[in-house]
Amino acid sequence: GKNRTKPVFDTKQESSDEDEEPESAAPELTEEELIQQRLQTATAIPITDSLFDNHKSKTLEANLEYMRLNFGFFIPYVDALEDLEGLMTYLGEKVGIGYSCVYCTKEFYSPSA
Repeated sequence: GKNRTKPVFDTKQESSDEDEEPESAAPELTEEELIQQRLQTATAIPITDSLFDNHKSKTLEANLEYMRLNFGFFIPYVDALEDLEGLMTYLGEKVGIGYSCVYCTKEFYSPSA
């Protein structure tokens, strides 16, 4: 028969001693430990900084306009909102510290992801 090499994209999980060592060498953090680590190392995104890239605006209003034009981000019924600064502070913490998507709430490994 033909000698065939295993494809790189093979998704079968084969168990071996080699596969198990890295997991035991670096134990996963508990959710509480992960939160504490993020609180110590991560920073909230300021309200004048874009939630989606490294763009910095001079004002909150200029930032909202930048994010609307470049990413389609807008706040519905913004005129009825009582605390725009508070909402943007919360979203900056959610992305900058929680690494969460502002749309689907999925969590990532970094704010840029």
